[in-house]
Amino acid sequence: MAAAQGDTGLPAEIAAALSVLRARAPEVAPQVARRLARLLADHQETEPSAASALNRGGGPVEFACSSLNADIRYVVDIGGPVRTRLARIGDLLPVRDLARRGVGDDLTMLAGLQARGTLDWGAWLGLRHRAGCAPAFKVYAEVPPGGEQALPGISWPDRDDAGLLPLLVGLSPEAERREIYAQCAERGMPVSRLAAILDRLGLGRCLDDLVAMVRAFEFRRGGGRLPDIRFGCSYGVGRDGDAPIFSLFAFAADLAGGDDHIRTQLLDFAERQGLDLGCYAALTEPFASRPAACGGHNMIGFLVGPEIRPGVQISFRPPEPPAFEDTP
Repeated sequence: MAAAQGDTGLPAEIAAALSVLRARAPEVAPQVARRLARLLADHQETEPSAASALNRGGGPVEFACSSLNADIRYVVDIGGPVRTRLARIGDLLPVRDLARRGVGDDLTMLAGLQARGTLDWGAWLGLRHRAGCAPAFKVYAEVPPGGEQALPGISWPDRDDAGLLPLLVGLSPEAERREIYAQCAERGMPVSRLAAILDRLGLGRCLDDLVAMVRAFEFRRGGGRLPDIRFGCSYGVGRDGDAPIFSLFAFAADLAGGDDHIRTQLLDFAERQGLDLGCYAALTEPFASRPAACGGHNMIGFLVGPEIRPGVQISFRPPEPPAFEDTP
């Protein structure tokens, strides 16, 4: 599918993704194109010492597809000095978001927290597009080592007992929602530990669904009921105590096979479960013709909550389009 004229100057993989969205999500594709063009035009060169890449591929944009809804989601690494990124992202937020309850205070708190610690990447900007709605922004802010003690109101419950290391905070101004993302300190996740985490969050009844989803996938390293890999978790709630959403996530690199096999596993799982992954199949179609390719997928999250159907979310770097040779 040819890139539109307005995509001139964008990386080939971004232009190809926008072409897919124009066919699959025409209501939001122009909005996505405008936002990405502006953000990438303002992208600053990354300092050599910064671990700024969103994924192993090193690109500045990562898409995500979720079975929860058909929203078009992506995260952008805005580049530049790590310690300026959170402030620059704050400048990009709409006035309506900055005026929402607690948003300014949260950004100020996170800026102070980052100023006192060591940073690897600083902050990323997420956007979500839905037909008929204004874009929804999300700020991903790195939590420096030891900084979790200074996260009032958004600390991970009983994180020490669970062996979890907080990594970043996600702020969703429009939804008035906060998330904390953490990584397990050790490989493996005994089901008893997962059960304890869910129980503390009031989600104990979600355990069987969560374990069943993970076991539906093929991992490089086996284990007991869960594979012997480095898991992470995220937990998000609204400011008024809205229903929580919990995610157990794994790096796609721990899934068996390359990008084509990971894609097949995801699509087969979605079909068996009757889940809709939106534009995922179309956006990742180039992976199917590259059996040796790897590193395009980043993370897979297994999602549960009292008011959602158990599902998955997958993040990936948009693949480069196939190269066609000229024919005489």
